[in-house]
Amino acid sequence: MRIKIIYFAGFAVMLVSLFFMNCESKNPIGIDDDEVFQVRVLKWYEGRRAAVSLTYDACWGADPRLQDAVDAVLSRNLRIDFELVTGLFDTPAQSFLVDQMRNEMIPKGIHFFGHGHDHICHDSLSFDLAYISFKKCYDLMKQWGLSPKAYAYPGSAGRLETTQLANKLA
Repeated sequence: MRIKIIYFAGFAVMLVSLFFMNCESKNPIGIDDDEVFQVRVLKWYEGRRAAVSLTYDACWGADPRLQDAVDAVLSRNLRIDFELVTGLFDTPAQSFLVDQMRNEMIPKGIHFFGHGHDHICHDSLSFDLAYISFKKCYDLMKQWGLSPKAYAYPGSAGRLETTQLANKLA
């Protein structure tokens, strides 16, 4: 309770300070009224100025509505990436989904990133078990022609040095 009161008091002081700063000058920090901020980005493809990349935290084939999301994204000339938990596709019954990803989605500019062989918190694993999961995920993605270039840590941010090292070595 005491911390909540301290936060509330600090917030109130900040609001009062901003109010008085605004009363003293219409432009307290010298920003031109017509220009709030300016951003310059160099070396963007075809001179573009912004990008949006949507990343679904769901695997392809998990829900038929994902195709609607993909269609909506692509119709707006945006990009979408999907995580890949390879253990979900490492069965003969699911192999047709890997074929869909490779043959139908990649040509449309959709990319896949590794998410482990199993959807688990890799920080909770030993180095050896985390390495096995990362390595298996990477190897299967290569074998399936899905060109893994990035990795996301399921269930955690991969904060442990051992997790990060296991991923790097895999």
